[in-house]
Amino acid sequence: MAWIENLKISPAEHSVNPALNFRIGLKIDKSNELPVSYSGALLDREEKRLATLSHWEIRDRTKKSIRLSNSDYRSNIVLNLHFELTQNALEHIEWIRDQNDDNDIELKLELNVGSIFSKINDPKIYAQNDNNHLAQKKSELFKYQGRDNPGTAQELKILSANTSSEILEVQYRELSRNLTISSSDWTQKYCPILGIGKFATVDLYIPESKEAETEIEKYLDDAIQTVQKMEQYIQAGEWSNVIEESRKLAEVLREKDNKSVDQWKELLSKSGYQDDALDRFYSMLQNLFQFSSKFVHRIDFDNNLRDQVKVEKEDAYFIYTTSVGLVNLLSRKVQEFKKTQ
Repeated sequence: MAWIENLKISPAEHSVNPALNFRIGLKIDKSNELPVSYSGALLDREEKRLATLSHWEIRDRTKKSIRLSNSDYRSNIVLNLHFELTQNALEHIEWIRDQNDDNDIELKLELNVGSIFSKINDPKIYAQNDNNHLAQKKSELFKYQGRDNPGTAQELKILSANTSSEILEVQYRELSRNLTISSSDWTQKYCPILGIGKFATVDLYIPESKEAETEIEKYLDDAIQTVQKMEQYIQAGEWSNVIEESRKLAEVLREKDNKSVDQWKELLSKSGYQDDALDRFYSMLQNLFQFSSKFVHRIDFDNNLRDQVKVEKEDAYFIYTTSVGLVNLLSRKVQEFKKTQ
C-alpha cells in the first residue's frame, strides 16, 4: 500500500502563471505494487476545489520495478506536483485567510495514485510433465522449457496465474493530507512570488478592556470595545460594518463636547504634545471621521445626493489599522499619565 510520508509546499518560482509546488515523499510497503500515474486536486477545508494537478514528475529517475510476490518491502518515491492557481482561486485563498483568527490558510491535498499490482502470491514454478499436463492450482506460476532445447530450463514462459489467469491489475487509491500555510509565510514568502505583492508584517497591540477608574479611562474603554468589535467584522469580512463601527470611535474622541476634548488635550499635553501638535491631531481625527462618512451617507455637506460608495477590503483595513494605532497610542498615554500620579 502507498501512503504520503512527508510533504513540503512552496510557491513556484519559474512559472508564468501563479502556482504551488508540492514535494511529496510516497512510501510503498509491498513489493508487488508499482505506482505509475497520478492525479489530484487542491481543496479548501470545505472541499471547494482551488486547483487541479497540472503536472507531475518523479525526482528519483532510478529504475522502478514490480515483483511477483507481495512480501514486505520498503520503497520511496519522491514526487513533484504542480498546481496552477487562477485569479479567482487566489481571491478565495485571501477570503480563507479572513475567516481565520490567525489569518492562516488551511488546505487539503487529494492525490489519486494509479498502481500496477501483481496478483501472484508466493509463486511456485513447476516444470511441464511428460504428458504436457499442468496441475491447475491456485496462486501458482507455471513454466515450460524452450522448444529448441527441451533439455534445458533457460527459457521460461508464463502460462497462468491464479484460477482466473490474471497476472497483473491496475488499482486506484485516493490519498489525502491536510496542511496549513501560516499567515507570515503566505505574506512574506508566497505573495511576492505569486504576484500578489509584498506585505509588511506589523504587530498591532490592542489593549484589553479594564474597569475604568477615571472618566478618561471610561472614554478609553469605550474606544477599546469599538476596536474589538471592528476586529470581529474584519474576521467576518463584513467591510461595511467595519466602517460603520469606526464612527463610534470618532464620537468618543472628536469635539462633540468640550469636557471630553479638554480631558484628552490635557492628557496629550502632559505627554509632551505642543498646542500646534494637538490642533493637527484633532484635525486628523475630524478628517478621518469625514472620510468614513463618505461610505455611510449619500448626502454630502451641500445636501446633494450622490452614489453610494462601495466599501472594499482595503478601505476597511485602512480604517481598522488606523483605529487600532490610535487606540494603542491613547492607551499608552493613559498608562504613562497614571504612573506620574
